[in-house]
Amino acid sequence: MASILANAAAPFLEKALAKWLKFDGKVDTSGGKMRMKRVAIREDAFDDLDLPFALRGGMIEEVEVEIPWARINKESVIIRLHQPMLLLAPYAEGEWDSATEQRRAAARKGDGRCKQAPERRGNLEGI
Repeated sequence: MASILANAAAPFLEKALAKWLKFDGKVDTSGGKMRMKRVAIREDAFDDLDLPFALRGGMIEEVEVEIPWARINKESVIIRLHQPMLLLAPYAEGEWDSATEQRRAAARKGDGRCKQAPERRGNLEGI
């Protein structure tokens, strides 16, 4: 039963995580857990955090999602990231052009949580 529910939920999971991850469409749902192998991290995944560095690339060897189907209203959904690899670099001066700033500002306006990012700069608590 859990495997059937996992199969049905896989497209919704991919859509929910698409802001941060790039999927190839292959989701393993055996054992009632959803697993995606070698998932690429989008280069703009951290833009909303207003960090002093840029993500140049990244990959997660395995994303595992465990949903307690029988107790969904009482237990948490668990997402495990196995072997995340990030390539981080400082921003180059040329990257801070007006178009980039406008895109980042528009992204912050779309999410109320991001409006406070400059005040919390360097402190990732609560994100």
